[in-house]
Amino acid sequence: MPGILRTDSIDPLDALEAQIEELEKRIIGNVQISDNDCSIAESLINSNTTIQNAVSNYESLKTIFDRISILGKFLDPTYEDSLADNMAKTRMILESESELRLLLSQLTKLNEMNNSLSGEPFKNIPSLTEQLRKVSEAAVKTQEECNQIERDAKKLMENYSLVLTTMNRSLVLFDAVLSEIEENDKIKKPIDE
Repeated sequence: MPGILRTDSIDPLDALEAQIEELEKRIIGNVQISDNDCSIAESLINSNTTIQNAVSNYESLKTIFDRISILGKFLDPTYEDSLADNMAKTRMILESESELRLLLSQLTKLNEMNNSLSGEPFKNIPSLTEQLRKVSEAAVKTQEECNQIERDAKKLMENYSLVLTTMNRSLVLFDAVLSEIEENDKIKKPIDE
């Protein structure tokens, strides 16, 4: 049966060649091809060259042949996939337009800030680290002194409060003693009228 490869003891290349010969017989007929005739591929190339030369004189035909190659691109199955991918990418970009605009404005701000921060005064920052260290040490020392002064002031306030409390008690006691003495003194004195 023609067109079926047998896996008997026939070489696969011989079987393929036999199928090609049978196909040529069906297309061309039972015409015997001589060795002087060129192969089908060469014949197609020669035909294409002849047609191209004949058409090159006519602009409208040349345009049609150019469009045939474009049509071939559209008929390619991978082109449809790439077109769908492009449409999905386009849709995604359009849907995220507001986010992209926001990111663009933030990038613009960042570039402006970068330009203002990369000025001449900021280039001396590495040389100022020693001064910053000294100032930091002085700030820490001043903070410790302030904490000590605060503790001393708190102790003085506590002592002052204790002294005032003691004085207040003493004055109250003194007032009570004085009032008692005055009371006793009134009893002893007769009232002269």
